[in-house]
Amino acid sequence: MPWRTILKILTGLIVAVVLYLALAPHPPDPAGFPDKVNHMLAFAVITACVRLAWPRLGVMALWLMMVAFGGAIEIAQWLMPFGRDAEWLDWAADIVAASAALLALGLGGSILRRIA
Repeated sequence: MPWRTILKILTGLIVAVVLYLALAPHPPDPAGFPDKVNHMLAFAVITACVRLAWPRLGVMALWLMMVAFGGAIEIAQWLMPFGRDAEWLDWAADIVAASAALLALGLGGSILRRIA
């Protein structure tokens, strides 16, 4: 199985876990990290996985997808009757993490191209 196919499957699993943790009525506290750190780790990993698995997807399109994904999660939490709280600072953490991941991947690629 090609590595991109494996990465696509892994990305889908990560997205499913993030959605569960974001939308479950009483999710477990993952790793005891502060909430914003959890958001940033999740969105940085998803953004990096998507960028590597689908390299033809434009950077701006991916960034907009991640912004929309984070916003949709917060809106879903706000609409759900499970006592979950929508926090716009969570959405901001998602956006910062997606931006940082894309910047890191872009800079890393630039550096590698110069070295090679």
